[in-house]
Amino acid sequence: MGFVLRPFCETYDKSPGLGMIADLRAQKYLMTPKRQDQIVSMAKTLLESRTQRARRLAQIAGVIMSQVAAIGPIARIRTRYIYACIKTRLFPLEKSSTESYDRVVLLDENIVMELQFWIVRKYNG
Repeated sequence: MGFVLRPFCETYDKSPGLGMIADLRAQKYLMTPKRQDQIVSMAKTLLESRTQRARRLAQIAGVIMSQVAAIGPIARIRTRYIYACIKTRLFPLEKSSTESYDRVVLLDENIVMELQFWIVRKYNG
């Protein structure tokens, strides 16, 4: 019925799922190479222009934060300026809406440095 029964004594060293690999022997999570390539590709695309839609920044921030178990606390530290830039899309006293994510925001030097960080350094595990 969709279940595969395996012998109880069979062990798994690495178990893939949700864009991560759970290394059971080392007791840590690892990003899949596909997910690493996705982050690098998104960062390179964003660096092509100093203005981007807030939605595209939110996408890369979401992908990075989805890997926080594999990356560690550096994920939060190295996305703080991205999140600050995403918030600039709102006018004073305006509530967030799906349309506001289509507004264009300016990428300052801090955001450029954060995006370059994700291209150069591949934190994993």
